[in-house]
Amino acid sequence: MNFNNPTALRLGSSGMLDGHRCRVTGRAVFGVADHGETYYWNEFRLVDEAGNLATLVYEETDDRPTWQLFLPFTPARPLPAYEAEAKCVGQTIELEGTLATIKFKGKSFLHFLEGERDDDDHVGDVASYFNAESDHREFVVSWTGAKVECYRGKDLTAARMTEAFGLPMPQPSLSSRLFGGNESTRESSPARVFGVIIMILFAAFLAFHGGPATGVDAEIPPPPKQTVPAPSLALQLPGTLDQDIFTPLGRTDLEIADTERVYGVGEFNLIGGDRHPAILFPDLYVQPHTWLLLRANDLPGDLTPYIAAEKQAGATVTVAGQVFTITRLLRFKAVGTAGTPDPLLPIGAFEYGFLAHTQDQWLLARWNESDLELFSGHPVPEREILAAFQR
Repeated sequence: MNFNNPTALRLGSSGMLDGHRCRVTGRAVFGVADHGETYYWNEFRLVDEAGNLATLVYEETDDRPTWQLFLPFTPARPLPAYEAEAKCVGQTIELEGTLATIKFKGKSFLHFLEGERDDDDHVGDVASYFNAESDHREFVVSWTGAKVECYRGKDLTAARMTEAFGLPMPQPSLSSRLFGGNESTRESSPARVFGVIIMILFAAFLAFHGGPATGVDAEIPPPPKQTVPAPSLALQLPGTLDQDIFTPLGRTDLEIADTERVYGVGEFNLIGGDRHPAILFPDLYVQPHTWLLLRANDLPGDLTPYIAAEKQAGATVTVAGQVFTITRLLRFKAVGTAGTPDPLLPIGAFEYGFLAHTQDQWLLARWNESDLELFSGHPVPEREILAAFQR
């Protein structure tokens, strides 16, 4: 997925909306899975001269690019998170004196951030939310833990955006030229309606471009990339490592991002003599020419992708009676494979995770929006790996 800005609206752009002069200070890219398809959209953080915040939501639909403006509001009757969680599509809820019908309910995933943001917003965050509509009014209710946020939204035409920010008028898509349609009558997609989400901490995740931005007048460059050479191992041939028989089944070429850089690495998928899965994961931070031999762990009953996502650097996690301290927050992207790779890392897909350790043991947690895998083990010198599996 390409997270480049698809619009002419840039960090630092200023304009006039509803009589308020505002400035673009940040951008985020979100996704939501719905019936096997993932929808993506961009959110632009706006700040007016009084310091008030609003969000512009941009999505490219089948017909044409669309814009929405969302503003926060406080409901007359407090809405607790447990009540929001209990709501279902088709039910109604009273918001701002009107009875709105819930049209969509799901979880959003934060893929990218640049510019200014709230302190608790991080790449990898997940939030629960629902969209509701009433008499051409649109609402979003989102919650993270016990915190609930409510927003009202409205559509902005391309002409309105051109007037406000001087953006060029978009060209209609082929489908709209063939079949017609207009902005005021198109059906809303789950992503388009969802404008502003205050995200769950999907693990204080590395803002992929580093820490909070110090300015918003220029695009932030990507972090530097460092390639970690992977040894050439004989796939599908068993060898003895760490007093066990392992067979390398495949290799996955990964881009692993932390807050400082992107690493290009190869990860090996193994099967033990007892048919127990394992991986060889490069030691990126402590000892050069060393790999982590990590065996798959059973998942603790209290650890899910969303609970794992709430973990931050310095937090602890207990697995099989051992207490690990989280030291690194990571984002994974598979860019190539050989042999039989990890099925949870298809090419082009993103996963998020953390590294944690005790005095002599390491723990790797890695997940996407629905699955989580856990590995633990210890460092192994590269020379021992070559002795066991080198071609």
